[in-house]
Amino acid sequence: MQKVSVRSRVKWNPTFHNSCNTSGSIFPGNLRSEDPCNFKQSDSHIWSCLTKENYRQHMSKGRHLNRTRWWPDSVNKIFPSSLQTSSTEEAKRMRKLLPRFLKPEALQRYIGIMDTIAQKHFASGWENKEQVVVFPLSKNYILWLAFRLFVSLEDSTQIAKFSDPLELLASGVISIPIDLPGTPFNRAIKASNLIRTELLAIIRQRKDLAEGKASSTKDILSHMLLACEENGKLMNELDIADKILGLLIGGRDTASAVCTFVVKYLAELPYIYDGVYKEQVEIAKSKAAAGELLTWDDTKKMKYSWNVACEVMRISPPLQEYARLEILVFMHDLVKRFKFDTLIQDEKIVVDPLPIPEKGLPVRLHPHKA
Repeated sequence: MQKVSVRSRVKWNPTFHNSCNTSGSIFPGNLRSEDPCNFKQSDSHIWSCLTKENYRQHMSKGRHLNRTRWWPDSVNKIFPSSLQTSSTEEAKRMRKLLPRFLKPEALQRYIGIMDTIAQKHFASGWENKEQVVVFPLSKNYILWLAFRLFVSLEDSTQIAKFSDPLELLASGVISIPIDLPGTPFNRAIKASNLIRTELLAIIRQRKDLAEGKASSTKDILSHMLLACEENGKLMNELDIADKILGLLIGGRDTASAVCTFVVKYLAELPYIYDGVYKEQVEIAKSKAAAGELLTWDDTKKMKYSWNVACEVMRISPPLQEYARLEILVFMHDLVKRFKFDTLIQDEKIVVDPLPIPEKGLPVRLHPHKA
């Protein structure tokens, strides 16, 4: 197999960690509050500024295993259900719940749905256009896919209503937590309330149709409606809405950024594109009938394509299988239709908070001849 080599232009940025544990440091016994890398805030929290070398040393020695997930108190205004339990407990609950929906056996049922949505996405947003901007289109694709698989919402017009509020929420959740009119944080709170209201309406409508077992849609909402807490009670509606909202925020920008950089490097490295194109065309030709949807077995054949995606992300493939399938289906339906060139050479990469091309990666499309 041809070796894939993609060099990232994203530079290292110092990583800041905040601690609120009783030991006074997120690195117990190793970094002290008087350490030059640490400084104390007025609220007695210890902040640690890690250089690239310190971060590698910290991770290589497994010290991150002593840490727990933590979010600032300001997040409670955006996700009010988090006031009921700690963020650590919420993370544990989600890890128990998600495998029921995201395990490989369950995901096999969703390949055809993913392929159908990808085909509709490229037909409506890419075809018959000379130029497109990749990043916003990728976000539309991921959002469409998420709403279909999470809550079985397929109406693209209704889904589009969530796009702007999610943008405000994504930028505000990590902003300075000043809740005054016009601030990013204030807009994020209003956006979260708007999205939550819509999700609660969907949840209540689904509950009216429930008959004591997962609905035929078998989406993540149907599983949450039947999931019991440790006390044996069903999850309440607000808790479900916040969990789905968290999944939408957590998966939207990350997956769409990966899709964008896949397009970027396929455009800049023609020999890599040729390898992906050859693999995907062979899979398309193996289908018994034209227009037949992708299957689980087809994705197993996309070894070179997944190697490319992993090199773009600069990681080996520990992503959830769900995210892996999102990217592979996107690549399959993309390269079957188009070859493309970037319109801005060496476009600047900004980190906000994820690395993305500054102008969203505008490209010129060259459709393949039928």
